[in-house]
Amino acid sequence: MRPLGEVKVTPPIYDADKGEEWIHRGGRTSEPGRSSIQIECPFCQAQFTAYIWSITGGGKKCPDCGAMHVGSGMAYPMMKS
Repeated sequence: MRPLGEVKVTPPIYDADKGEEWIHRGGRTSEPGRSSIQIECPFCQAQFTAYIWSITGGGKKCPDCGAMHVGSGMAYPMMKS
């Protein structure tokens, strides 16, 4: 058990130095909370759908390569271990 006040620090899993813009391939507006956007990953070219709230919240992982796509329009690859 950790003493009170000690913070466990985990290393970053995404490489912020290698960010690239993701490609917007269209979107769909529907009832609140269900609006989505089509994204093309700049690293593996996979196309996938993400809810707007997901992108603007914590981001959306590419289902193929695991890159994180965030609301600013940037994508960050997984760090090599």
